[in-house]
Amino acid sequence: MKRFLTILSVAALSAFSLQSCLSDQVFQGPPSIDAVSISPKVGSVTPNDDVTVTAKITVTESEITAVALRYTVAQGMENMVNMTKSEENTYTAVIPKQEDGKEVEYYINAVSSNGKSAESAKMKYTVSWTRSEYGKLSDVILSEISTGTKFIEIYNTSSLPVDIGGIRFAKNGTKDFFANADGPVVVP
Repeated sequence: MKRFLTILSVAALSAFSLQSCLSDQVFQGPPSIDAVSISPKVGSVTPNDDVTVTAKITVTESEITAVALRYTVAQGMENMVNMTKSEENTYTAVIPKQEDGKEVEYYINAVSSNGKSAESAKMKYTVSWTRSEYGKLSDVILSEISTGTKFIEIYNTSSLPVDIGGIRFAKNGTKDFFANADGPVVVP
């Protein structure tokens, strides 16, 4: 009987010791960056557009302390813009207007109060004029014609670029005075 009580006592003490060594803790991982989007959408960004980047950022049992949008233009130097909380768990920042043909690569970095951080995948878009964002040919006027040196001066009266590719100007309706089928664009 003494042996049984000793074994029972040892088992009870062991169980009590194991329970006191264990404690429940909530996992405190890095922030989660989801639903990253831009406006205007990819494929629609023109040189007239600031691009608004939006993301949903959450963290468990901690607070978000910093969110930054990092971007490069044409693989140049990295720029950083602090993102601001616009709604619950939604953060936004703006990439300023860029020149036609420039590629912009961007990603988001978030830091939480538990010292952990996360980065989104890198994303990119290319700035370009789309056909719907061109002005009308009627917005272009001839402002000067010189027959001696064979030049013309044209002026775009609109706020949008006008594609004059394939347009031919003729002198007295016969011989081409100016022709360029490569698609030059007359900017505002």
